[in-house]
Amino acid sequence: MASTRIDNEDSPNLRIVYEELKLLRESVTFCSNKVSDFEGSINKHSDYVKLTNQLRTENEQLKSELSKLSAKINNIEQTNRLRNVEISGVTEQTKENLVKIVQTNGNAIDFKIDESTIESITRVPTNNSDKRPKNIVLTLNTRRQRDDIIASAKLKIRNSSSKPLILDGMSTPFYLNEHLTMSIK
Repeated sequence: MASTRIDNEDSPNLRIVYEELKLLRESVTFCSNKVSDFEGSINKHSDYVKLTNQLRTENEQLKSELSKLSAKINNIEQTNRLRNVEISGVTEQTKENLVKIVQTNGNAIDFKIDESTIESITRVPTNNSDKRPKNIVLTLNTRRQRDDIIASAKLKIRNSSSKPLILDGMSTPFYLNEHLTMSIK
């Protein structure tokens, strides 16, 4: 029969086994805790990935909406400029009379510009950093008047032997065009 009794001489060996079992238990518990921590980290990472994907989708939607709104604003701005003529190349002078300058430009293209047809007139900075004079923006009462002035300028250039339009007493040419938004220019 097998003896179930533990002898005193087996006792130190059992203590060693017991200690090793205790260390193994502690090690397994430690590893289990680390796996639990790792699972928590993976879950957090998974949540961050989901959030990042949601933000990426929202960002794309916002970019699309911004693009549509920018196009809409540009269209509105261009619509607001339908009665404008932009005149570039006219030398700036101190205390200049823009109405007289515009009327002189009109005479140069064989088009009479009455002061009553002018709603507003001003100089605006150009987008360029060079020393060119500021452009003149002329707002007329109707779009038709704007179209007639531009057509007259094109006709004058077409029929002119010297292609650019030059005013008497000036060495640089001037140009009449539609007043376009920066995104269309």
